[in-house]
Amino acid sequence: MIIAQLKERSGSFPDVRKGVLVSMVTPGSPAERAGFHPGDVVAEFDGKLVESIKEIIDIMGDKVGVPFKVLVKRANNATVSLTVIPEEADANR
Repeated sequence: MIIAQLKERSGSFPDVRKGVLVSMVTPGSPAERAGFHPGDVVAEFDGKLVESIKEIIDIMGDKVGVPFKVLVKRANNATVSLTVIPEEADANR
């Protein structure tokens, strides 16, 4: 239902059925360094189809510093391959 609403708002929203929506990207974060954009939809993380942020967290586990390949769907159905490298959470953020 949410995907249908997003497609209604913007005809350029990617044609996806499942995935994890990137609603915002924190400046200086691993996501920003990897090239994520708000509105991206993560379709695959480390070669696995994902439908929730929990699945992504489970895949990452405690692999800080380990690069992960991420398949992202963007506006107008562009498919982009990104590499994200998780880092330790900063308690001061």
